[in-house]
Amino acid sequence: MIAPKPAKTDLLQGCLQASRLGLMDQARDLAHRLIAAAPAAEAPRILDARIRLIWIEFQDGHHATARSVAHTAIAEAAALEDVPRESIARSHYARLLAEDLETSRAADEALTALRLARVSGDALALSIALVVPAIICSRVGLYEAAVELADQAVLESQRSGDTEAIAHSISNYGSLHADYLYRFAIATPEQRREYLDIAITQSRRATQYARGLEDSEMQRLPGYNLVEFLLLAGEKDEAEAVMRETDAAPGRPSRRSEVQRGHVLANLMLARDDRQAAIAALRESLERCVNYPFLELAVFAARNLVDVLAETRDFEAAYEAHRRFDELYCLHVNEDDSRHMQTSILHDRIAEMRLLIAAEEGRASRLLESNAKLAEAAERLARETLEDALTGVGNRRQLDLTLTELAARRGGYAIAILDADHFKQVNDRYSHTTGDAVLRGIAQVVRDALVRSGGGGDSVARLGGEEFAVILANRSDVLAAAVCEDLREAVQRHNWNGVAPGLAVTISIGIASSDEAEDAAGCLALADRRLYEAKRAGRNCIVWAGCAPLAHQHAAQHTGLVPSEAKPGLASPH
Repeated sequence: MIAPKPAKTDLLQGCLQASRLGLMDQARDLAHRLIAAAPAAEAPRILDARIRLIWIEFQDGHHATARSVAHTAIAEAAALEDVPRESIARSHYARLLAEDLETSRAADEALTALRLARVSGDALALSIALVVPAIICSRVGLYEAAVELADQAVLESQRSGDTEAIAHSISNYGSLHADYLYRFAIATPEQRREYLDIAITQSRRATQYARGLEDSEMQRLPGYNLVEFLLLAGEKDEAEAVMRETDAAPGRPSRRSEVQRGHVLANLMLARDDRQAAIAALRESLERCVNYPFLELAVFAARNLVDVLAETRDFEAAYEAHRRFDELYCLHVNEDDSRHMQTSILHDRIAEMRLLIAAEEGRASRLLESNAKLAEAAERLARETLEDALTGVGNRRQLDLTLTELAARRGGYAIAILDADHFKQVNDRYSHTTGDAVLRGIAQVVRDALVRSGGGGDSVARLGGEEFAVILANRSDVLAAAVCEDLREAVQRHNWNGVAPGLAVTISIGIASSDEAEDAAGCLALADRRLYEAKRAGRNCIVWAGCAPLAHQHAAQHTGLVPSEAKPGLASPH
């Protein structure tokens, strides 16, 4: 985040210098002193202090405080009709929203900031206003638009002559190229190297600008990025040297810089092939990311931790790490409201962003192509909103919507919750990759079985982990139980050898009908209790209408692999 170039005042200059060294408590105190002491006639200086204070609180992980300061700065700038400063304050607020995964609101604020900057004609405001839309476009897969915006931000920052803005825009331009590789790219080795070369070159340029400004915090941002990009390029020795140089920057790292450093340090340990050090670094990085909070990096650290623990054959720890990864991933998806945006709203917001890009660069001839990309991105986001990323079936949000629709129609329904038996042991014996393949296989088998059953209103959703929920619309208790028995048999009969030789998979199912509970939540809870009754009864069976399942005709197995000759019973009413 960037502040406007201030007037020469001791307090403001001291605030800027302290924040550039990472001395956030000192910088915060100076900003508050200036705000309290400056007369009303010097309102622009007060605004400059507030805008810097947004950045200070952001770097320190105090996002709620930063939002409050941003609201005040926006209101004051609007009252003064100071359009450039209002644009900058709104850009900072948009960055906070994007960081907190409120992408829809971030897009609104970013577009407002961009419109204000264009009206003002202020190069500094325009360079800052272009950065957040670039980040948002990258997040939703509009890579070309993201790079065009970032490139325009660099040009405007150079026109402004503000060294801090130049360093920030160049760093962002470089990181977007690497971000594309992480998120979306299916590229040849030559293309990957080209993208990485751009990321590496621009990150070096940004560190040079920051060093000239004596801005240690700005030096750390592209510096630690550069370490990560060099590791991606396989240049470990140079990455080590850059890490030492970045660590030696004067001052003290902010909390955000510490989070970034922990993330990069873990990658460096992995590159050194020091598995134990990497595990310790990943665990520390994970907790820092969660506490900051920085959910996207937390998910990344958790996923790497699972892989490293599995490689060291510490399968119990790997399983626990995988559970943490699943929790964080679900939290990340639930908090990222870019996945909640309705298609039409997404079209409107990013379409306007695209128009501003075209107006800025004079590329109106490319509007049709941009519209096609927007439609594709909107369609993908609408699908991801209701789809489980691993299995392709509905997610919990889709389940809630389905239940709401059924309640509105006042029709009866049944809910079945099914769970893969001994799934932990499948993960431990084979791998988490095999476990993921099993979950995808169960989802496909269940979908196919529901199609065979002829229930047009039936649906399946993943609740999380190895649990799935099946909605059986307009089914009687007996028919719902019969359909679930078909699901159970289909999973047991499925040839799992393609996933792992000798693997067999079974499921347990609990069923409840809508007339057994006051609402959908109660019905879901009842089905969940019956699932655990099925587990206690020996697994690979179903429980419905409060009846216990018939006893299995085979001894319970504890290996996670149920013998194919097992003939479990179907529970029937008393």
